Amino acid sequence: MRDLIAHHYFSIDAQIVWEAATQHVPGILGHAKRIRDRFDSGDESSAASP
Repeated sequence: MRDLIAHHYFSIDAQIVWEAATQHVPGILGHAKRIRDRFDSGDESSAASP
């Protein structure tokens, strides 16, 4: 998606971008925070597990 936004911005579907930002990013952010928290706690062995 970054390539489309950076280089093909005239063909971007705003609805798809909005859907990704409002529906998909929050879930990905939650997973990333849990992985970060596992690393911060020193439990790197399970950091890749959801």
